[in-house]
Amino acid sequence: MALINQVENQNSPLDFPIHITVFSDRRAMNIKAGPLSMREFAARISEKKSDCKNELRHLKLGRFSGERTARGSYRHNAGHLAVSGIEGDYDAGTMSVSDAVRALKRAKVGALIYTTPSHQKDGKGERWRVLCPLSEEVSPAERMHLAARVNGVLGGVLSAESFTASQSYAFGAIVGQMDPEVHLVDGRFLGQCNDLDKHAIGKPERERSDPAPMVDMSDDSWKVARAARMLECSAERLSETVSERNNALCKEAYLAGGLLANCLVTREDVMELFLPAIAENGYLADHAGNDEREVERIIDTQLAAGVREPFDPAGDELDFDDDEPEHSDMSIAELLGSSGGSLKAELSEISLLESASSLEGVEVPSREWMVPDLIPHRTVTILGGDGGTGKSLLALQLAVATATGGDWIGRSVARPGPVVLISAEDERDELHRRMASVCEAGGVPFTDLSHLFFRSLAGEGAILAELDRRTGKMAPTKLFKTLTAAVRDLSPSLVILDTLADLHSGDQNDQSHARQFITLLRGLCVHHGCTVLLLAHPSLTGITTGTGTGGSMAWNNSVRSRLYIRRVKENSQEADPDARLLETMKSNYGKVGGEIRLRWKAGTFHPYTAEDDSEVQYRAEKVFLKLLSKMDDQDRRVSHKPGANYAPKLFSGQPEAKGTTKRMLQMAMEAMLSDQRLEIAEEGPPSKRRQHLRQGSFGFD
Repeated sequence: MALINQVENQNSPLDFPIHITVFSDRRAMNIKAGPLSMREFAARISEKKSDCKNELRHLKLGRFSGERTARGSYRHNAGHLAVSGIEGDYDAGTMSVSDAVRALKRAKVGALIYTTPSHQKDGKGERWRVLCPLSEEVSPAERMHLAARVNGVLGGVLSAESFTASQSYAFGAIVGQMDPEVHLVDGRFLGQCNDLDKHAIGKPERERSDPAPMVDMSDDSWKVARAARMLECSAERLSETVSERNNALCKEAYLAGGLLANCLVTREDVMELFLPAIAENGYLADHAGNDEREVERIIDTQLAAGVREPFDPAGDELDFDDDEPEHSDMSIAELLGSSGGSLKAELSEISLLESASSLEGVEVPSREWMVPDLIPHRTVTILGGDGGTGKSLLALQLAVATATGGDWIGRSVARPGPVVLISAEDERDELHRRMASVCEAGGVPFTDLSHLFFRSLAGEGAILAELDRRTGKMAPTKLFKTLTAAVRDLSPSLVILDTLADLHSGDQNDQSHARQFITLLRGLCVHHGCTVLLLAHPSLTGITTGTGTGGSMAWNNSVRSRLYIRRVKENSQEADPDARLLETMKSNYGKVGGEIRLRWKAGTFHPYTAEDDSEVQYRAEKVFLKLLSKMDDQDRRVSHKPGANYAPKLFSGQPEAKGTTKRMLQMAMEAMLSDQRLEIAEEGPPSKRRQHLRQGSFGFD
């Protein structure tokens, strides 16, 4: 044990400098440390004010190595080197600060007590923390019995997390709230109080039959985020469960009820994660006949039972160190240390509903987008388009923009990052050629595409979900599981699948087949935090009607967003063969009916510009004047007024029009009349004058 540097004549524990480590917040991404006495620390507790509880600094009486975890945290068990004092946390609400001070005085234990921001707030009662300095540092392994001494002095009221070795504790003042109360108790160093061992009380153990109280923890963003991760891990394990799937579902849903009880997750969160998981492991098809309502009933029953055992993800049953792996595969059951045999399936009378008034003052979560207002994040979007319209090229441009952090057709990519692209239509050489065009247009070298991962499956088996002809149900193939493993390893922001017809062996007109396939893909999104863009061909009806739909309407109904790229035609004529229109046909989170005009140039699509409009108009004007000259040579007069010899109508039917529409020719005529490149001439006797169009004196450039 290392002797702490003692200042001469400072015999009181309150004036004795000990090593204190201060972290910037709970995550401990920044660290400061040094010697400080309890009296000096008491004067500094409120010197810095924070806007909210989650921004408060955290303290630890001890030393840390200064080594970070993979996530950049300085606070973790492996880095905890020595203990210079004992911290205790009290949040049960009934023991007052004054009672704690009196107990410490009777035991003659030197200590500092300060209240937390939740003290006496919203009926929560007394909440405080106690700090007891040591005269010499001890190892973290010796901390447990010293914490038991403090707990014994206080009558066993300290929370179980007080016994966690590297647990840190928030301190400080909140803007707009009263500063915390601070009390100093002079006495002995805790390490010298061997007489207290006979009354020591260790870590409290809660009986399973004595449930903890339900607490609304929705205002603690850290706990909400940790609960969300626990739920994701639980869903991942469900998706990989191949035996006793019903028991696994009941167990995970029951334990998720503990998070629900403390308002850390919602029923919708559980359903959104668990339904794709049990579809992936085959339970939905095998045990529920693809009836999601039956599965929801099972989950609801277990959630209702589980709320009787509320769970705090940072509380008394688990040390949530920041060195926990980011992609832990632990289930809720393992995190809680629960036994499956203790679970009860009976329906609880506790309501699953909450009052909307509880949302007062809670920050509204922002909508997550891959491309704002076009492609939402963490779900499936379908990009439809007839063969040859360019949907694959458009998707490839999005892939390059996402992998490099660039723009896509004039839009910013909100979540740049790795991309996985699977093409069942284009061979590798064709993908290479298209990538080269996209890179050249954007000035991007191939060396910048290290985060774009692609595979051509043209001519190979590309089925991701296979129809079991005996049961009529869709099941993930080995290829889908391989893709899932790649997504898990690469953590892409975007997954592009081209195209639906090559990846799905079911009946595209069957509603259940469509829904099951989209559910599998949504599972990728939910489990791995990515966006899936699924390319699809519309049916003949979808092309004719301009809706871009194909097969069962379940394809449209199952996704949250659907885009459609088409050629621009008028009366079956294509005025500009390089023009495209990208339309938002469905958007659960944004505006439907939006249009983006695109034009193909040098191998890629670009947003329409004034220059493009000028080019199209220039071509229409050339066609108009050429046909006007032809009519003049044939001594046929055309007019600027609607009628039998209306120029735009007559010209649009001529072979030389080359798809230039009546509307384009009309606009060209008006523009040339305006700047006198066309003029209206008259001929015939005075009694019967007739007007016709002819080239103006300014000619045509």
